[in-house]
Amino acid sequence: MEEVEKLPYSSIAGALQYQSEIRPNKPALLYPDPNENFTKYASLTYEEYNNITNHLAAQIFNSFSSFSSDERITCALLAVGGIEYLLSQYALLKLPNVIIFPISTRNSQSAIEHLLKETQTNLLLTTSQFYPMIKTMNQFQSLKILLLDSEQFKIKELLKYKNNKSSITSNRIKSNEELNKVVIILHRYIFYFCFWFYKFLIVSSGSTAHPKAIRLTNRFFLIGLTMYLSINKHFSGRKRCSLNMGSFVISFFN
Repeated sequence: MEEVEKLPYSSIAGALQYQSEIRPNKPALLYPDPNENFTKYASLTYEEYNNITNHLAAQIFNSFSSFSSDERITCALLAVGGIEYLLSQYALLKLPNVIIFPISTRNSQSAIEHLLKETQTNLLLTTSQFYPMIKTMNQFQSLKILLLDSEQFKIKELLKYKNNKSSITSNRIKSNEELNKVVIILHRYIFYFCFWFYKFLIVSSGSTAHPKAIRLTNRFFLIGLTMYLSINKHFSGRKRCSLNMGSFVISFFN
C-alpha cells in the first residue's frame, strides 16, 4: 500500500480537520499581530485555525449562487500575501468543487489575462491594489471578484469566529477519488525539499512568454508530507507551528 493511503485523510483540507480533532489546543500558526503594530506575533491553535477557515469557507460559498452545484469552479488569488491570504487558501480547499489558482503578482497584465483565460477562472480573490488593473481586462465582466482587504476578510474580523463551530466541515472519508482530485493549479511550480544534505528542486514555468498552468492533486501534496515524515521520525513529537511570512504555504503536520 502506498504510504499516502495509510494517512487518516485524503485531502489537504482533511488534514487540517484531523489536526483540529486530535490536537485542538496546540499552536498551529504564528502571524504578525495587528494589535501590536505587526511587531510581535500572535498565534492560532489548530481548532481556531479550522474554525476560522470553516467560517470563511461559508462566506465565500455564499458568492457561488450564480454557479450550479456540480460545477467545478476555478478560484484565482491575486494578492501580495499575508495571514488573510493563507486563511483564504484553506477556506477554498474546504469547498468541494473549487480548484485554487494562486497567481504571482510578478506577472505582467498580459500574462495574468492569459492565465485567467487558460484556467477558465470563475472567481477571483484579490485586493484593492490590483482591482484597477483587473477592471481593464477582457475577462472582467465574467469574473466574480472578492476583495481580500475588505472587512469580512481582515484578521481582526475573522478572529471573532475562532471559537465558533461552522456548518462547513472537511470531508475526512478515505477515498482514491478525493486523493486524485485536482485542488490547486500553479504556474510557477517550485518543489524544494531539504533534509540535512539532501536537496530536490523542480521548477516549471512554461517555455513561452506566457506561464504554463500545472494542475496538482491532493495526492501530490500528501506524498510530500509522507516523504518528510518518513525521514524525520521525531518530527511528529515536536511542538510545531506554521510561520506565515506572506508566502504560499500549505502546511500540515502529524
